[in-house]
Amino acid sequence: MMFIRKGSLADKEALFNLYLDVSKKQNGIARAPEEIDILFIDDVFNNIIKKEGLLFLGEERTTEKVIAAIHAHKYGIGIFDHVLTHLTILVHRDYQHQGLGTELFQRFLSEIEKHRPDIKRVELESRASNKKALRIYQKMGFKHEGVLHQKTRNIDGSFEDSYVFAWENKNFLY
Repeated sequence: MMFIRKGSLADKEALFNLYLDVSKKQNGIARAPEEIDILFIDDVFNNIIKKEGLLFLGEERTTEKVIAAIHAHKYGIGIFDHVLTHLTILVHRDYQHQGLGTELFQRFLSEIEKHRPDIKRVELESRASNKKALRIYQKMGFKHEGVLHQKTRNIDGSFEDSYVFAWENKNFLY
């Protein structure tokens, strides 16, 4: 159903459209639709390129439409050079609950294990209320490392905790 490949600058418009779609689902991602613009997508690509990140896209096999993405990048600070952070995963609303996010996650982490011995940790943050995502992160081998109390302001004005997770690359060399 889905073909996974590395993303490139040629994918800007497709990633922009995917972000717009996923942002329309309440609590789907941290950004609201009005916060998604081409400058934001430029920042995503700049971080991936300048901070040695990774971007994988999932395409629907028959249409080649980008239906999923996962990306993360380094901090750009020497003491954290072994860490990929700001991990973001997106699955188009019409393709959710089909295991595509898990498949994309597995490919992303496998790439790190096989080809990124410079990466020791991959970090992500999630709303405490996103129970399904929390289960997936733990299934992927991420460990719950902490709570950022009342960090997230929900659309209704209420606050909730954010959970911090990390995954460690067993093939880290340096």
